[in-house]
Amino acid sequence: MFVGEQLCGSVPGGARNGQWYTVKCSTSLYGKKVRLVTTQNTYLSINGFEAFTGEAGTEEVEEEGEEISVEGPATKLTLTNASMNKPYSAGSYKAEWALEAGAKRTAIAAIGVGNWWKASFGDGESVVEKVRIRNRHDCCG
Repeated sequence: MFVGEQLCGSVPGGARNGQWYTVKCSTSLYGKKVRLVTTQNTYLSINGFEAFTGEAGTEEVEEEGEEISVEGPATKLTLTNASMNKPYSAGSYKAEWALEAGAKRTAIAAIGVGNWWKASFGDGESVVEKVRIRNRHDCCG
């Protein structure tokens, strides 16, 4: 996962259906966009993507009827203009669906190493501390 052209971190292999994963940057990163890139010959399936800025601490957030702990006081950043280089199917599994956390729609890029999904920050350049990424909820890991 990149902020601008700087590596923030990686999502663990073997992602499970519907699971949220938090990637913490080792240092605050500045950039105009965030980008996920496949490093294995697999699909890139995203059912939720959120970026945060903030200091260490804990905040309870309610999401889809359950409480989750988000380190904070985190401020969720606005993301826009989602795109991907190789959609799984033209007109289906659209890149912007990744920004609809909790929706039943999933953004999917075609199988392959180096395929990417990206989104821009609504306010131009932003400071990113961490991101949360949700794997597709319905099948196929």
